[in-house]
Amino acid sequence: MAEFAAIPRKQDHSLNYRGFAAPAANPSRAASLTPAVGDVVAEAWERILGVPASRGDHLLDVLVNSDGLPRSQQLGLLLSEIGAATGVHLPLTVVFGSPTAAALVEMLQNRDWPQYERPVRMQSGVGQPLFVLPGIGGIGLDVVTLLRFLTFPGPIYLNPPKGIDGTEPHQTVEALVADHVAVIRTVQPHGPYWLLGHSPGAGWSRWRSPALCALRAKRLCFLA
Repeated sequence: MAEFAAIPRKQDHSLNYRGFAAPAANPSRAASLTPAVGDVVAEAWERILGVPASRGDHLLDVLVNSDGLPRSQQLGLLLSEIGAATGVHLPLTVVFGSPTAAALVEMLQNRDWPQYERPVRMQSGVGQPLFVLPGIGGIGLDVVTLLRFLTFPGPIYLNPPKGIDGTEPHQTVEALVADHVAVIRTVQPHGPYWLLGHSPGAGWSRWRSPALCALRAKRLCFLA
C-alpha cells in the first residue's frame, strides 16, 4: 500500500485519481534488493494469509478461501508490509493476476508487474458464464468470498471497478452500467446473462432496469 504526503487534487480541488496510481519504485531502495526479498515475501504471506508461501498457492485462491480479516484488508497489509521492507510498492491490482508468492518475488526483483485486464477469470467451466460485479467502493474483493459457496458449472468472471489503477472512476450509475455491459459483451455478446452482485445499499435495484435495456436481454438472472 503506497503512502502519499497529501491527497492528490486537481486545480479545481477535485480528486485527482491518477495521483493514486502506484508510485514508481525508489531506485535507491530497489537497487539494494537481494535474494532476502524472498524471505520478506514468505514471512508476510504466511503471517497475513495464514498459508505457507512454499505451497505455491495463487493469491486469489487464498483470498477466496480465507477467514478472518476482510479480503481487501489482507491484501493491503500484505503489499504494504512488503513495500515497507523492500522499497518497491506493488499496486493493489496485482491481485487480479493471482500471483504466487514466488511470482511476487520476481515482480519485486525485476521491478515490473503485469497490467490486469477485465474481466478477471476466477473459475474455468463449460456453459454460460457468471459475471461477478462488486459493490460501490473497494477494489472488487467484496464478493470473492461468495465463490467458495457456489456450485456453478460455467466459467466465473469478476469485473473490478474502474479507478483502482489510477484511471478516472465512474461518476454515475449510468456510466457504471455502460462499463459493465461493455465488459460483459466482450465475453458473452448475447443473453441470457447470469450476474452475481454485492451492494450494501440500493445499487442493484437502481441499475437492474438500465442493465436489462443495455444488454437487450429477455432474461437477466440476479443471484444475491
